[in-house]
Amino acid sequence: MITEAQKTTIATELFRLAGNGKRKTEQFKFSQVELAVKLGVSNGTVSNMIAGKWQNIADSMWRKVQATLKIDLNWKTAETSNFRLLTELLRKAQETQLTAAISYDAGIGKSEAYKAYERNNDNVIYVECKNYWQTKSYIKALLNACGIKAEGTKEEMIEAFISHVMTLENPLIIIDQMDKLKEGAFDLFMDLYNDLFRCCGCSCLREKDYQRGEN
Repeated sequence: MITEAQKTTIATELFRLAGNGKRKTEQFKFSQVELAVKLGVSNGTVSNMIAGKWQNIADSMWRKVQATLKIDLNWKTAETSNFRLLTELLRKAQETQLTAAISYDAGIGKSEAYKAYERNNDNVIYVECKNYWQTKSYIKALLNACGIKAEGTKEEMIEAFISHVMTLENPLIIIDQMDKLKEGAFDLFMDLYNDLFRCCGCSCLREKDYQRGEN
């Protein structure tokens, strides 16, 4: 069961991301509509969570929002030396529109640093890749991370993503666990890199021993 305190934590994070208005402002990362798309829930659900109208919101919906935003209700992030190093690398990549590839051993907190950076900085697009993704799944994840509804052909979705990123100030794309991508989705990265060169920073994370073409 989701407690009232946990609901308050989730609602507070929603307000931090989108405020209590329907339109995006410079103060917030998303509009409520964009945040609803990112979460895969209705705009009404987001609005009611923020407004404290919780009576008709099922625990399953709270869990979905918590999981999508990666809100940890029981743990706090420790700023280790690795965490601070990765945060600084991401900051430089975002400020200077550079691409940084990170490859290191599993279990040192790379993904946690990435997620924290996305939560705490504007115009950061974070996706965590899955083994089962095909190219279209990857494109949809990129759009959802931006709060854009994923619809149309692959080409239309790619163009929509590129057009959106070009409108952002100092955007940063974070591709976590990139080694899980299959051939087509992996190769799409180079197309995005070429189209967004010098107008977008990018950071890609993979496990240390990954080699392209391994099964």
